[in-house]
Amino acid sequence: MSMGLSSVADVVRDSARAALDLVAPGTCAGCGLHVSTPLCESCARQLRAANPVARWISTSAGPVPVFAAAQYEGSVRAALIAYKERGRRDVGAQLASALTRAVSTAATAGLLASSWLLAPVPSRRDAVRERGYDAVSLLATRAARQLRGRGFDTKPAAVLRQARPVGDQAGLSISRRRSNMSGALVVSAQRDRDLVAGRVLVVVDDIVTTGATAADACRALDECGAIVAAVVAVAGTPRLTGGPKGGALGRLDGANAFAIGLG
Repeated sequence: MSMGLSSVADVVRDSARAALDLVAPGTCAGCGLHVSTPLCESCARQLRAANPVARWISTSAGPVPVFAAAQYEGSVRAALIAYKERGRRDVGAQLASALTRAVSTAATAGLLASSWLLAPVPSRRDAVRERGYDAVSLLATRAARQLRGRGFDTKPAAVLRQARPVGDQAGLSISRRRSNMSGALVVSAQRDRDLVAGRVLVVVDDIVTTGATAADACRALDECGAIVAAVVAVAGTPRLTGGPKGGALGRLDGANAFAIGLG
């Protein structure tokens, strides 16, 4: 059966729109507004100028500072969920830029040596299979590329592995999160252990809430002789577990950034 010109045009238009949606889904990952970019101008501006989180977490090697570029709320939270759970890899570049700002702050605060490695927290294996990519590792790779463009000597080092299956942290209490992650991460390959021994590392995650995952990553790296200088994330909660209340967060935009509280 032959098709009229208008029908052919409709098919071509629909096919073109479907192809475009694969590249740029056509909605803002932060607010759902119909735009041709991963984030609309408003949400992109909110991510760039977001209120930062600067905290400490307790680890087996002692307190480690955490720098997150934004609070885990609003359009930032929506964009991270879209990136992790809805296949919105297109927003990854902007999330990686936020991660880069957090790492740059740790560097300008004097916490990092002249050369360091970015160690991403591994995603759960079932999550990687479902998504088709490791969300945090991909962000770390992009952030490392941006940091090298700024003159920093760094590269990603995906050395952390899951020693055992872990449950989804969402919805778990603080104590159950700690139990879920305790001893869950390891640097298993000897070549990876040799790579990190004596090196300065920065643990990378997408979100830091209670700090349980980041603390276990720090433990696993410390056991290999690595020097964990900081934990960085795209977003974090305003206050981690434990520690004194109060105090201003400070901005993650240079030397005036500071960390408060002890999680």
